[in-house]
Amino acid sequence: MANQSSIVKASLFTPGLNGRWGLPLIAWGEPGVAKSGMIRDIAHECGLGFNSTIASICEPADLAGYPIPNEERTMVNALPPPWIHKVNAMSGAVQLFDEATSCSNAAHAALMRITLEGKAGDVDVNPRVRFMMAANPVDCAANAQELAIPLANRFGHLQWDPGDARAWVEWLLSGSEDNSPPVMSALAREKLVMEAWPEAFADAKGLVGAFISERGSVLHKMPLVDAGESSLAWPSRRTWEMATRAYAGGLVNGLTPAERHLFVTAFIGQGPAGEFIEFVKNVDLPKALDVLAGKVKFTHAPVRLDRTMAVLSSCAAYILSTHTEEGSPEHDQWLSHVDAYWALCLHVTEAKAAELIIPSAKMMVLKRWDTRLFAGNKSNAFAVMSRIEPLITKVIKVA
Repeated sequence: MANQSSIVKASLFTPGLNGRWGLPLIAWGEPGVAKSGMIRDIAHECGLGFNSTIASICEPADLAGYPIPNEERTMVNALPPPWIHKVNAMSGAVQLFDEATSCSNAAHAALMRITLEGKAGDVDVNPRVRFMMAANPVDCAANAQELAIPLANRFGHLQWDPGDARAWVEWLLSGSEDNSPPVMSALAREKLVMEAWPEAFADAKGLVGAFISERGSVLHKMPLVDAGESSLAWPSRRTWEMATRAYAGGLVNGLTPAERHLFVTAFIGQGPAGEFIEFVKNVDLPKALDVLAGKVKFTHAPVRLDRTMAVLSSCAAYILSTHTEEGSPEHDQWLSHVDAYWALCLHVTEAKAAELIIPSAKMMVLKRWDTRLFAGNKSNAFAVMSRIEPLITKVIKVA
């Protein structure tokens, strides 16, 4: 059974968009099910500060900043609101915007930039501040309206399960006033995540890239406003990137397969997520690092083009995320990975499936990570590139 607490913790410790920590989540549930209180407790358990803002009573300026003219009265600056000073003063925090479905349209608009770009007024929100929202369904919220579609598409959506009576009693007796220190500091956990992130994110990119290449119709499906789904998760280019990060975040944070499924579903919805998870089960993808390091020999199978595409994509993504400069201790190892990638391309080309290498090879050529990366003909890349020169020329034209 999926554990929503584990999913929230994983979301807080997944590298997000725009260099920020965390994938934003919105907790949906009836009034009084302790959404805000449980999120506060999870933040404390993770060693993070917590601040809650009742968004339903906020004017847009209370969220995004107060317009103040400069001394010359030639332009208007935005004075940051109090909440940003609170969270920026913390060493990592969760900023919760509560009662989201009771906000005005203008407040929804103000939240869009805050939660995506991490800006309030003319001040940047510390990238270690994670954003969450909590909301009641519109049929049981005060002065309620559906979330704006663009705002809904900036969040993952969890249907909050308050648990049974026994779970609530356990929380009351042990959790509601638990002031014990966290088992691990947030900074220490972030460090562990970043050590495992390049490999996990590369594997996730390969899987999602291969899936979308095969089923492009699920890349973008905006819901109809009157279909009752405009406030919920739906697939777009943005949420697919977030879902990719969620899948990788689930791996590095130790989520179970069921929890990873629910984490991905939070961003793209049940239908696309179900198709993707089924694809993952069937593709049987080796880890990119194992292929590049020679621990696993990958053999192209003509009946599994999706698998070959995924391996090529994940290998290229791993090389991109682990790039080192010449002279660094890890540079020789990185060069060997680049060479292994081109050898894999040669194998696929000789198997008469050269078209499969174009998406990943295009990125490598644009980065100049081909023969131009090596000097003195000391790499197998030269032999590889000479064999696939016509295809590389095609890649450059595509680029």
